[in-house]
Amino acid sequence: MASVANINHDYHWPQLETSLREHATMKKKTASEVKACYGKAFKVSEKLDEAVRRDGFIKCKLGSTKKAGIISNQKASAATAWLVANHHNDFADAALAWTGCFFNVGSLYQNRSSNVVVLCLGFREYGALAVELKEVKVEDQDYFVIQSTPSPSEARLLPSWLFNRTISEQSEWQFVPTALKHPCALPARVRDEYCVAILRTGPNQGLVSSALEQGVLLTKKNYVSMHQVYGFGSLPQKGHGSGKAGNLVKLDYVKAAVAHFFPNWPAERRHDLCEQLMAKKLPHLRAACPTEVLQVFNALSPEDQKSFGAVKFLQRDQTAIKGRSKDPEPRSLSAKVHFTPEDLKDLVPDTPGSYLTRHPVLKRYQAFYPVNSAVLSAGKDEAKAFNKSRTATWEGPERRLTEAAALWEVVEWAWDMHVQHHPIDPGATSSEPSKKAKAKSAPKAKTAPKAKQGPKAKTEPKAGKRREYELLHLNCTHFSDEFCRRLGLERIPAWVRNLAPAGAFCTGGIVYIKNVGTAPSVLAAAKAGEVEVEILNILQRGKELRQAKPSAHYHFGDFTRGLVQIGRDVRHTDPNDRVHLRDLMAGTKAVILRKQTPKEESILTLP
Repeated sequence: MASVANINHDYHWPQLETSLREHATMKKKTASEVKACYGKAFKVSEKLDEAVRRDGFIKCKLGSTKKAGIISNQKASAATAWLVANHHNDFADAALAWTGCFFNVGSLYQNRSSNVVVLCLGFREYGALAVELKEVKVEDQDYFVIQSTPSPSEARLLPSWLFNRTISEQSEWQFVPTALKHPCALPARVRDEYCVAILRTGPNQGLVSSALEQGVLLTKKNYVSMHQVYGFGSLPQKGHGSGKAGNLVKLDYVKAAVAHFFPNWPAERRHDLCEQLMAKKLPHLRAACPTEVLQVFNALSPEDQKSFGAVKFLQRDQTAIKGRSKDPEPRSLSAKVHFTPEDLKDLVPDTPGSYLTRHPVLKRYQAFYPVNSAVLSAGKDEAKAFNKSRTATWEGPERRLTEAAALWEVVEWAWDMHVQHHPIDPGATSSEPSKKAKAKSAPKAKTAPKAKQGPKAKTEPKAGKRREYELLHLNCTHFSDEFCRRLGLERIPAWVRNLAPAGAFCTGGIVYIKNVGTAPSVLAAAKAGEVEVEILNILQRGKELRQAKPSAHYHFGDFTRGLVQIGRDVRHTDPNDRVHLRDLMAGTKAVILRKQTPKEESILTLP
């Protein structure tokens, strides 16, 4: 059981390295002597020599071995030191040699009998290395510093071995709670003589409880031995554990140990400690900068901040770490990468093979529509189709379209393709309109008969008299009417369709008629000015959202802004939320269906 990682360069053990004399002895060996060692103790691919096995050099049943590493050498040195320290009592405490795992690297411990305070350098299987510290008292405060002496023979202090012989809290070693102090925060007496000092922050604590509180990692076997001594009361009975078939696992012992030693802690704090003891929540190894220092740094002027480059780096680093902790979990491999909302799929014609996709990464909309292919259908009984597509990118480098404009472009293309291959009046062949029909269609205010209400209304034209979609017979309002009907909405009122053939257009919220002769009839059919009020209210709402002056002219975007706000009122969205495409769709539905929003929520009044 190790409490020091072998990659930590701050805790090297120079006394365990090969000495210069041993290195010279190795170099003095002849080539034959060196060759005799190969294949016996250092080469893994071959078995050890039988004579070496027979003479008792290797007592275990190993077919091969390898060169010992740094950790193995440290464990062997710790075992040797333990044997030397316990040979006088006939190794009576051999079964408790593992209890040295409660020594945590970097912590201070004090001996009960001698009052000596040492700094632990790390534990290796049987014992830990430690350096003795010197205690300095200043103003009722205890400081611990590294002992130093000008004597050349003692200029380099050698570490000593640290052993434990019991699991109970009656160990001869106790944990000393401390805090490392900055030289600027030390008293003048300590700062003048020592550059680094450690301040005692409380009374001594038990060895076992302090090790658990600091998050020392133990094995299940260690916890079982602790349970035999302390008797954890909250340990589940056999068959009711967290493991398979109710077996007791390490997590059960960890929870019971934490509940036994820290019964007064809140549940959340005990849960965090259990996560740390199970190695699920390890402390960050990077040195953190105190929050107070960062606050003072942020309060400085930009010129003064430049002189504190190190603090600025820590501030950026901690901000990045906190930001990463708040990021959402990464998307799983099976999740959809390119998500198309369900609301957008209803905008394209309801035809097999016609669909719409949205690529959030490339910022692209793409519409698909099936078209019969004469090449693919050649020699086949059934017609073969292939998909045509149209793409539009928003926030592109050339056109710089908005997302709504890109969506509008591909949806309009899909419906154009649908009109070309599936005209509005199905069931008959198309025919060009006659010259007489063309002459009569322009001056009239009504180019299409008003739909009759009731069960006797005719919905299907006679066979052989289908009209092709072109503006002389079916204008843009008829297309919008068909579009709304396929979306499941109500039909556009007839008075709206009657405005287009007369050349009606809107400027400043007022409807103008190009054909003066038909103006009275058109305005009468438009319900005596209700259209002006509706359009003007929408434009006025968009103008207010733009925060324009009352005397300013209307913009093209005012109408869209007004529709979006109507949709947000209908959907009862939070004013602080971002604008969504569903807001524009809801506003369009509200205008078409004549849905009025509550007056306390919207200033728009629909006829």
